[in-house]
Order: sequence, then structure tokens, then C-alpha cells
Amino acid sequence: MIKTVKIISLAALVCAAGANAAEKEKSEDSSESALKTGLELDVSVGLGYDSNIYRAPDSPYINFADACSTDNTDPQFDPNCDASANGNPNDTNGYVFVDPKVQSGMFIPAELALEYVDDLNQKNYLVTSYKFDGEFYTDSKYDNANNYAHKFRIGNEHVFRSAGSKVNSLYAGGLFEHKKRLYLDRDTGEEQTSSGNVDVSNRYTYDALGIEADYKNRISKLQYDIEAVWSVRDYEDPVEVSQYDHTYYRLGGDVKYQVAKPTKLTFGYKFYVYDYSERPSRSADGRLLKSNPTRKYDYNVFDITLRHRFSESWLAYFDYERKTRDDKYVGYDNYTKDLFKVRLHYDINKNNKIKVSYAYWERDYPNAYAFDNQAIGIPKEYDGTDLKVSSTTKLDKNKSVVVDFKYADENTTDLRYDYDRYKVFVSFQWVN
Repeated sequence: MIKTVKIISLAALVCAAGANAAEKEKSEDSSESALKTGLELDVSVGLGYDSNIYRAPDSPYINFADACSTDNTDPQFDPNCDASANGNPNDTNGYVFVDPKVQSGMFIPAELALEYVDDLNQKNYLVTSYKFDGEFYTDSKYDNANNYAHKFRIGNEHVFRSAGSKVNSLYAGGLFEHKKRLYLDRDTGEEQTSSGNVDVSNRYTYDALGIEADYKNRISKLQYDIEAVWSVRDYEDPVEVSQYDHTYYRLGGDVKYQVAKPTKLTFGYKFYVYDYSERPSRSADGRLLKSNPTRKYDYNVFDITLRHRFSESWLAYFDYERKTRDDKYVGYDNYTKDLFKVRLHYDINKNNKIKVSYAYWERDYPNAYAFDNQAIGIPKEYDGTDLKVSSTTKLDKNKSVVVDFKYADENTTDLRYDYDRYKVFVSFQWVN
């Protein structure tokens, strides 16, 4: 890993040197560093309440993805196959009746962000960063819901030109990620097992190794970014089911234009790909067959943001995003998602700030069926709302208290994933 990082960093320096020759604009003379150097540290820890830890539906439903039999000699026998046995007069027509259990509890959110920037020669800067983000539930019976992620980045940022705090620069380097999240049954909170009753709960845990580059132009009225990322994600390998290993790559950017002093427009575009090495595609009828080719998804994301400052205290953002997914086999998992969002920032005074964000989204699958069951014939559709409210009180130069409220409501014809959830938590934040 260390050897790989050294090679990536050397390549970044060479890349920056080549790009510098092509840069027509000359850097302004300055004996000061164009980038802020030294160590930056941001630590946050708190205590919160989660209303629906496993994102369970709040109403009973028939699982049309899980066929069953009332014959106790049948391998598919399930005592919940007939809903009348649960006091429900409606027959399940040979599918499992599910009565989800919504579970709630306290959790500890924790975040750590560390970045060190070293000035190599006033044009090249070694940038090293580490981020940790996790949630840990206080009750041991919810330990399997604990989740966390580590991300380490190292690379070179080459500054072509600087003007005050604004720079034109190219960053290139390597990254390493580790993400821990278990594959759990939403209805019960239990760790998932295969049809052979083998534990496959580690299926969502992975390590990733990759490279990235990001060019930023900030010294002009028309500002823009161009980014590229390539990484290989190596998931845990449960032997009973196909693993999620895949290659991920992304290319995109955005353009910012100052329409007027208080108003800015941003247009963005991203193209990214998930190319799986083992996970099979779904057939046109929604079935997962081992004979199907491995799964590959192409995504195209277009977004636009209008930023407007009404006063020194009030700032607003209006966002629209359209995302399309292209299933490269027969198009079963194609979808189109539209998202509308409004964000408001209000500075009560120099020590107290409030942020509010509200989003509504719809996701349409033109070829897919709810429960991935063509025989039932229910089109797969999703929509939802997200509300976030955050209040920050600054205690002094370094310390703050943050109160957050997050609410998500997801509605879908595939009732396995229909849920609502809110989190409220208080955090203590320290920055150097």
C-alpha cells in the first residue's frame, strides 16, 4: 500500500509539471503559500435518538418476493404463508406474510476529519487527509446496526495561479477506503442468512483502493471544476451468494457563473459506472440467473443550483437534479430520478446559525416490477421526502454545539422498502 501511494504521488508531481507548461496564466508574485498549510483538525461527537434503526416498514405486508407453502412437507413451508393464521382474513396467495418490527434506540454519532498540507516549493503541496464517520448504538442488542467508514487520501496539489485565497490548481493522488456495514433484515433487524442458513451479513463491508484527480479554476467570473476518480472495491466474500466486488469510475465537473453580486448559478454533470465482477444481472422478468452476464450500471447526473443571498443573514439555494441509470444487460434496472431541493441558511447572529433543507424526489423504473416479480405485475415506483434542520451555537473560536434533526420518508410499491425514519442528535464540535 505504501509503495503504491509513493508511486501515485510521484505520478501526481509529473502530471502537475506537465499541466503547468500548458497553463497560460502566470502566477502572481508572492512569498506566501497559495494554499493554507499545516494541520487542520475537526472532531465531533454526540448523542442521538433513531426512530427506526433498521428502516422497517410500519405496516404488515405480503412479500411477493418470497414464495411459500402451507404444506409442512414442502421445502418452502412457512407458517406465515397464510395470512389468516395471523388474524388477517386476506389470503397471501402462496407468499409470506410479514409483520415488521420497528425498533428505536439511542446512538453516538462520531466524526473526525484531519488534513495536513505541506508546502513543497510554493507551487506543489503535499496534501494528506483522513476522515472517519460512524454511528454506534448504546444498547448492545443493536450492535449489528453500528456502521463506520475510514477514508485516507494522499496526493499532490499543483497551483498554477493564485489571487488571494482563490487558486487555479490540479490535485492528483491516491485514496484508500474501508466501510463497515452489515447486511440486515429490515423487518426483524437480524443478520441476513442465505437460503442454506449461512451467515452472509458481511456482504456490504468493503475496502477500496483508487486514484483521483481534480482541476479547479477559481480566478475568473466563470469558475469550474473537472474531476476524475477510479477505484476498485473489494467486498467481503460470503461463499453462499455472489459477492459485490466491482470497479467504480467517475468523470464530471461543474461550472459556476456569478449572475449578479448576490446570485450565482451552478451547472453540473457526472458520469459514473459500477462494473461488477461477479454479481449477476436480472433478466427482463426480474429473475437472478447464474447464466446471466455480470451486472454493469452506467449513471448520468445533471444538476443545476441557483444560489441567492437575500441579506447578510439570509442565504438560499434552489437545486434540481436528474439522474438516469442504464442497466447494460436488458435494461431491467433502468431508472430515472428527479430531485427538487430548497436550502435556507439563517445567521441569527455571529454565534448562532440555522440551516434547513427540504427535498422531494421521484424514481421511476420503466421496466421493473415491485418485489422483482413479473407475475404479480405491480410496476416498481419510488418517491420520498427528506427534511434536515441543523442549529449551530458557537461557544468560542474552536468549540460549537450542534443540534441536528433528520427525517426521511420513502414510499414505494415494493413494500419491503417503504418506511419513514427520523434522527435527532446533539453534538459537540471542536476545530483547531
